[in-house]
Parts: sequence; C-alpha cells; structure tokens
Amino acid sequence: MDLRIQQNNIEIETKTKDNVFVRLNLAVQFQVDPVKVVDAYYKLSKPFTQITSYVEDAIRSSLPKYTLDESYEKKDDIARDVFDTVSFEMSEYGYIIIKTLITSIEPAQEVKDSMNAINAAQRQRQAAQELANADKIKIVTAAEADAEKDRLHGEGIANQRKAIVDGLSESFNELKSSGLSEKDIMSILLTEQYLDALNTFAKQGNHAIFLPAGANGAEDIRTQILSALSASKDIYTNLK
Repeated sequence: MDLRIQQNNIEIETKTKDNVFVRLNLAVQFQVDPVKVVDAYYKLSKPFTQITSYVEDAIRSSLPKYTLDESYEKKDDIARDVFDTVSFEMSEYGYIIIKTLITSIEPAQEVKDSMNAINAAQRQRQAAQELANADKIKIVTAAEADAEKDRLHGEGIANQRKAIVDGLSESFNELKSSGLSEKDIMSILLTEQYLDALNTFAKQGNHAIFLPAGANGAEDIRTQILSALSASKDIYTNLK
C-alpha cells in the first residue's frame, strides 16, 4: 500500500438555499493510516470512488443551508463540514483525511451575468447619489456666497449713506454756526448735491439726462423739495 498523501479532485453540481445551481470543485487530500494498512487493503477496493461518494453526500447536505452569496462567505465552514463527515466515515476503512479544500464555486453564466448587472446598477446608483450630493454642495455654497455678498453690499450701502448723512449734518451745523438761515443752508446743500450728481454721471460716461437739466435745474429741485418739506411740516402741525 502507498502511504504517501494522495489527492482526489472532485466536481459536484448542487443547488443553494435560494435555488441557484452551482458547480463546486473540491480537492480531498488523504493517505493510508499506517496502523490500519490491513483495513485499507481488504475493506476498500476503490478509495477514490468511496471518498467521492461521501464528499458528494456531505456537500449536498451542507450547501443548501446557505444562499449563493453566503456560500462564498462560508466556504471554509462548508469545507469543514465535509471534512468532519468524510474523515469519520473513511477512518473505518483505514484512511486518514488530511484536508478538504473547495477550490471554486461556479454558478451558471446567466447567474454570474445577473450578479454583475446588479453590482453595476448599485455602483451606478451610488455614483449618481455622490454626484447629486456634490451638485447640492455647489448650489448651497453658491447660495451662501450670494447671500454673503448681498449682506456685505447692503452693509456697504448703509455705511455709505450714514457717511453722507454725517457729512451733511456736519456741513449743516458749520453753516448754521456762521449765521445762515435753515432755508439758505438747505439751498446750498441741495445745490451741492445736485452738482455732485451731475459730475458723477459725467465721469461714468453715462448717456443719460438728469432732469431738469437746464440752468435753473438746481433751483427748481430746491424749490420743490423745500415746498414738500414745508407742506409736510404744515400737515404735521395741523394734526397736532
């Protein structure tokens, strides 16, 4: 009897828990037990055939406990179940099972194509979600930037108007301290603002006409504003 380790390569077709037929390739390494050489010689004439039968029976009992995905994850557990079953049975005939290895699990090509399609769809969905999140971040960031720009712009306008009011107030107090009446002071300030506005339009190259544009424009505006202020003052006095 040959006492060296031998290997029996077995191919089995069976189905998983989710009714997917797969083809398994197993390698069973075994040797004759030196202390049971007589049993190995007389009790078993075809050890390869006997080992194959026990392996097939063990696989068809173990694999249906798992789904297709689980069969890949639990490959070592399945191989261990086969080892426990076959080693116990073959020890009676004088053979020692050294190792049982599941070298491959191959479902039908249609099943593999379906699995690849599912994985591809999941990755595409994940990629679409990532792109959507990136676009969302861009939109939110742009909106926040616009809001911040508008806020700063508003603060700038408010500060500018405050500076103008403060300047006019200072000019008003200085002119008033010189003995001018409020009417004369208002006339001077309005004329100054009118001329500054015309100067600004001219420097900016605007093709616009600031009405009234005649020589009496400043006086007309001054008269209208003072009249409006006077009317508002009269209405306020009557209400009181």
